[in-house]
Amino acid sequence: MKGLIQKIFKIFGYQVVNIDTLLNVSLSSEENIKKLCDIKSDLIIFDVGAHIGQSAKKYRKIFDKAEIYSFEPYLKSYETLSSLSIDKFRAYNFGFSNIKSQKKFSINSKSSTNSLLTFSKDNVWGFQPSDNLTTIDCSFDTIDNFCNSNSIDLIDFIKIDVQGAEYLVLGGAKEKLLNKKIKVIQFEVIIGDTYKGQKSIGFYINFLEKYGYKLKNFSDVVIHDGVLIQTDLFFTR
Repeated sequence: MKGLIQKIFKIFGYQVVNIDTLLNVSLSSEENIKKLCDIKSDLIIFDVGAHIGQSAKKYRKIFDKAEIYSFEPYLKSYETLSSLSIDKFRAYNFGFSNIKSQKKFSINSKSSTNSLLTFSKDNVWGFQPSDNLTTIDCSFDTIDNFCNSNSIDLIDFIKIDVQGAEYLVLGGAKEKLLNKKIKVIQFEVIIGDTYKGQKSIGFYINFLEKYGYKLKNFSDVVIHDGVLIQTDLFFTR
């Protein structure tokens, strides 16, 4: 396990000195956010894949003055999200992708696994075909379109948790990335086989480095049978 992590990060020019510290004492998401963001300023936060508002509630506790924009395409989850009583909070019933369109969205027995992607046959989590309840049409925009339409010049912090489709969200933010108009990026990377078409950790590091972003840390490590199957990555410009 240690060798695997060292190999992954060495390939992309990162040196991990102490793997035990990395795995056992790595910063939590909250600690990373506090370290990388100015918690006292008037930040603009994007919560992409907001589900029922777990992250939005967390961000409000961390950032007193921030404007929180939460995006959730699945209506049932959005209804819970939009009912939250949070100051400076806006909820939107659409998701983000690489183009503005109506897309097929997989609804699963566990709503937190809903995705633009479908489960792979032999996934590491043991999901069965029966766990996919249905597929519905949902609305998707791009981050670039939304920001241009709403006169949002700078995103201070963005969290992307869209169950394997993070690459599509980033693909719709190329203008913002090119102009370094997103300060801090956190997103989930599913490494273990879970969804058809999911991208590797190497893909994301390569993609963001092309825009001048650097990997700063990771958190929320999930290990199964000694194998890293999921983590969150943090990038800054």
